[in-house]
Amino acid sequence: MNDAQPDILFIVLDTMRRDRLSAYGHRRNTSPELDEFSTGATVFERAVAPAQWTIPSHTSMFTGLYPSTHEITEANRTLSGSYPTLAEILQTGGYHTVGFCNNPLLGVLNTGLQRGFDNFYNYAGAIVNRPFQTRRFGLPRPLSLRWQRFARLVSNQFAQNDWLFRMSLNPLLTPIWTRYINYKGHTENSVSDVIAYTQRHDKKQPLFTFLNLMGTHLPYHPPQDALDRIAPGLHRDKHAYQFMGRFNADAARWASPADPPLAAWERQVIDDFYDA
Repeated sequence: MNDAQPDILFIVLDTMRRDRLSAYGHRRNTSPELDEFSTGATVFERAVAPAQWTIPSHTSMFTGLYPSTHEITEANRTLSGSYPTLAEILQTGGYHTVGFCNNPLLGVLNTGLQRGFDNFYNYAGAIVNRPFQTRRFGLPRPLSLRWQRFARLVSNQFAQNDWLFRMSLNPLLTPIWTRYINYKGHTENSVSDVIAYTQRHDKKQPLFTFLNLMGTHLPYHPPQDALDRIAPGLHRDKHAYQFMGRFNADAARWASPADPPLAAWERQVIDDFYDA
């Protein structure tokens, strides 16, 4: 690393709301580590996401363009080669570029957002790809690569076919892909891999690292100790847990207005789980 080309770490806390961080005045102590970091950092008082979901929002972050310009507003679209990405620009400038992603919409689908990365590792879905691995799923590397190609093909079919996509949102199927197909990736593995990768990297070349974390993304399954700290006594409310079980399974409601509208106590339960 040098002053002219410093190492860059770009972290996306996927679906993290600004107004839920205690660093921005939230009434609950939700972000003590970020609070401490912010005291010596530049803090933006106005920061607005250009879109409400993964693909258009990340495309805007990677290109500096509004969704109305880059037009990547659906899962089956691919970014035009006429729009260079941040990774491509830095790669051209001599950076080694690497991504660690826990969001399957970004790490699996063929959106063009992996352009410019020398290495891109995915921790979500049926295609888990970590650095320093020689075997995956207990399979030798050649077989694991074939499995990755097959799983990627299936994933893109779900993104491109409206009927398949809507079918996957069925409450009976949602628990399968959210819990058993690693929908939210693995935070601990990705963070430890970033640290190891950084330590092994040749310090003579500047490093650009992108890290996407999904801890605050639905479905909400916060650690029990965090939930007890944020909402003491909630663990005794069986109705709250039953409601969250249903809400976590109803993926079709995640991105659309609640119909019928949520009751006040239901909104409070969601707030508690989110803050935790």
